[in-house]
Amino acid sequence: MSALPVLVVDDDPFVRRSTASATRALGFQAVEAKSTEEARFVLAGHRVSAVVSDYDLMNGGTGLDVLELAEANQPAALRVLMSGNPPPGLPLALGSGLVQHFLLKPFGIAELRQILRQLPAD
Repeated sequence: MSALPVLVVDDDPFVRRSTASATRALGFQAVEAKSTEEARFVLAGHRVSAVVSDYDLMNGGTGLDVLELAEANQPAALRVLMSGNPPPGLPLALGSGLVQHFLLKPFGIAELRQILRQLPAD
């Protein structure tokens, strides 16, 4: 049985690697991207079970852009937005279903586990 793939998107290398490491510790395969463009490439060529994206991406775009790509290309993927400051459009994005879960940074592995445990077994 292979580990379910989770795309982790953050332009901050420390946060991206830490989140990917926590994802792996929970038994998932972490695929990392540092920008909206890298996320677009991953989503076009690889099946992922979840996308965990930071809201503020300094390399262009936002986490909402990444989650829109995920919704369009892989609608079954669980979509999670993370940020140190909840973005102004968060209630609307949550209400529309674009954002299925929100993680307030800093968060712990237990919070990430609670969300990712909703993924079906592969």
